[in-house]
Amino acid sequence: MNHEAFKPATRWCRRIVCAALLICGVAFAAQRSTRTNPAAAADTPDVIEMSADPAFHQAFASNRVQVYRLDLPPQGTTQLDRHDRDYLLLALTSSHLQATDGAHTNDLNVDPEAMQIMKGGWPHRIVNLSDSPASAIVIVPAARLDPEHAICGLASRPCRNGEIGDELGKYTESVLFETASAKLTQAEVAPGAQIPPTEYVNPVLIVATTEASLEDIRSAASQNQEGEPAAGSKTTALEFKPGDTAYLPGGTTDALKNAGKQDARFVLLTLRPGE
Repeated sequence: MNHEAFKPATRWCRRIVCAALLICGVAFAAQRSTRTNPAAAADTPDVIEMSADPAFHQAFASNRVQVYRLDLPPQGTTQLDRHDRDYLLLALTSSHLQATDGAHTNDLNVDPEAMQIMKGGWPHRIVNLSDSPASAIVIVPAARLDPEHAICGLASRPCRNGEIGDELGKYTESVLFETASAKLTQAEVAPGAQIPPTEYVNPVLIVATTEASLEDIRSAASQNQEGEPAAGSKTTALEFKPGDTAYLPGGTTDALKNAGKQDARFVLLTLRPGE
């Protein structure tokens, strides 16, 4: 495992800081202007739902979150999509993207595994200004994300719990940001290692940022002293490519084991009830 990747100023933490700057920029100005007249977006005939835009392919949906995969050809664009909620954009490729409604523009230069928080409240297109295809995962929580009032991370204080892991460096978890409705954690697990049993009170969305072969070991009881699954536990194999998702429904105790031969990297988005 690359231990350098898990210094307090990780590459993902730096990218999340960049996202914090974005939420205070042009997109936020556009949000303020469109929310002064909510009917304006609804009355614009060109605005469509993401589910009706062929550039977006729905990957998962529940009452807590919707997940889309966005694929754009070189110089391609989405249609003018409704974005009522704040959302997260997880890049799968190196790309130069632009979010625009024609009057306001937000440029995004992203690398694979970079995550940006995008302000909702304004319909906009996403344009691929690159000369190569662009792919990203768009995550839309049902509850208001409210990144301007983060508990920690983003433009707020650093998350105090920092990163946790075992003394051998077999796994590492770091909280990137937390709001009243969501918490985003990055994880890296070495081959054969696992994140110990964790009680997930609220639903959790897992999004792989690398190829990964995980085992979700779910049980109401703890593992035995040898680290083997306790009696009555259920093991589910999860095969991921970058951008693939899995959903833990909440109210369960799960251990996540890397059954593959390479380090597995993924993020866990805890979804709390909200407005």
